[in-house]
Amino acid sequence: MNESMNNFIENQKTDLNIGHLIELAREAGVDEDKADKNWGQIDEMLQKAEISKDSTSIQWAGKYLTTYKEGNLIDADLLDLAASLFEIGGSDVLTGQDIAVLTEVLDYQNKENPYPRFRAACALANAGHMSKKVEGVLKEFSNDVDQDVSSIANEYLGDVNHSA
Repeated sequence: MNESMNNFIENQKTDLNIGHLIELAREAGVDEDKADKNWGQIDEMLQKAEISKDSTSIQWAGKYLTTYKEGNLIDADLLDLAASLFEIGGSDVLTGQDIAVLTEVLDYQNKENPYPRFRAACALANAGHMSKKVEGVLKEFSNDVDQDVSSIANEYLGDVNHSA
């Protein structure tokens, strides 16, 4: 990860909420035994969150997506977190650049952590940017071994089928 992104992440630790989320995501990526527990905590925190386009968490997520676009990503769990924040924020927080980068994340390949693709598809679907590509990624995860993931994917797919 480049130095400016490391500094940016470190500076976000002053905001307890996003700093704690970042630490949980980072720890999940390096300690497999803590991954499920940490992502459970992250998901629980995100379910309670109200995220606006001016929030520190969305500013961080946008900066992280920019870092990904520039080819500096090394932490799939942080990409997953960024996409998750955009999913919670919905269409109110997404910029055109965010939509473009989330669309690129749909092609992200990582055998150890495929979930950034899933969360990018969820963020786009939740914001009303359902495309064949988004639908394809959601279908791919609709039978995931993680029941929460498959349930969420099927909810978004059900929304598409009901609006068609």
